[in-house]
Order: sequence, then structure tokens, then C-alpha cells
Amino acid sequence: MTRLKWLLARAAVLLVACDSTYSFQPTRISCRSLASSGRSLESRCTRGRQQTRLRLAVKSSLTYVGVINLLYITRRSCVRDMSKRKLFRIRITREDGVSTRFYLTNLLAWQLFVTFVWPVSEPLSRILGYVSFYYSYPNASGVGMIFEPINVQHLSMAKRTKKQLRVDWHRFAYNIGDIGREGYRHPPSVTRNLPHLDAPSHGMKHWPWRRRFRANR
Repeated sequence: MTRLKWLLARAAVLLVACDSTYSFQPTRISCRSLASSGRSLESRCTRGRQQTRLRLAVKSSLTYVGVINLLYITRRSCVRDMSKRKLFRIRITREDGVSTRFYLTNLLAWQLFVTFVWPVSEPLSRILGYVSFYYSYPNASGVGMIFEPINVQHLSMAKRTKKQLRVDWHRFAYNIGDIGREGYRHPPSVTRNLPHLDAPSHGMKHWPWRRRFRANR
């Protein structure tokens, strides 16, 4: 009888041990699985947030570019008393003889000016009584930024040009020879594509490359 009791007690202990082993093992597996699922979910959430921020940044950038271009065209339309459609067509039309490379470069330069330069240059120009705008020189393979007095808009283009201040970058020829009595360099000349400043009303043309030197004595 004692032997039987001992066997029953031993069997009960073994059953409890087995039950403990098999009841806790799934718990450990479930915790690992939950941790792995949590990390995967966190990674997906992070990627989702990054994609959302990227889409928002792209959307905001496109909206800004669209709005600033509309403001630029509208401003030029008011200043020049010309329709916005005509101004836009002039800006995007590819002229005869213009290479594809220069045409695309011109469009990119125009957008860089409108997007980053004009929002600063136009308010400052307005304070000084000027307007600022982008200009291209297809025949000279260059571009420029022009400051023009507001009170000369009724004049012809030739007369307005004499009042402008131009910051240009295009191809032109200038002399590199000796300096004459009049203060200018003589031939020979070279052709270069260089940045320069033009201010006709101040006698400046392609400065500093075509500058007037102090006369020889």
C-alpha cells in the first residue's frame, strides 16, 4: 500500500512537471513572436511616416513653384500691360536656331531665378522704384537679370534699355591689346562667355571686361 502511494505521488509530480514545461514554452515563443511583430510594425510605421513626409514635401514644393510662377507672370503682366498667356508663351517658346541644350538650360535658369532670386530681388527693387525680371540672349548663349525703372515702362524697348541695370552672363568679344589715350584697350580681341555688368546710363558696358582705364600720361 505504501509502495502504491509512493508511485501515485511520483506520477503526480511528473504530471505537474510536464504540465509546467509545456505550459510555459508556448508563452516564451509568443513573447518572441510579439517582440518581432512589434519591431516589424515599428519599421513599417517609420517607413510610412517617411513616405508621408516626402509626399508632403514634394506637394509643398510643387505648390510653391506653381504659386511663385503665377505671381511672377502676374507681376510682369501688370508692369508690361500684357496678357499672362502671352508672357508665358514668350518665355517657353523655343526660338529658331536655338539648340535643345540651350533651350533646356534657359528654362532651368528661368525657374531658378523665379523660385529663389525673384522673391527677394523684386521687393527690394520695388522699394528703389525698379522692377526685376529674367532675360535670355539666345544669339549670345546667355542669360541675365535686369533691373528696370518702373517709370519708363511706357517708353520703347530701345529707350528702356538705356535706363536698365543688367547682370548678365553671355558670350561677347573684348579687346586685350594695349591701352590707348582714350582709356580703352585696343585689339586683338577674344570672345568669352563671362558674367558682367551693364549700366548704359553710367557708361558701363560688359564691366569689368570692357572697362575704361585711366588714360596714359
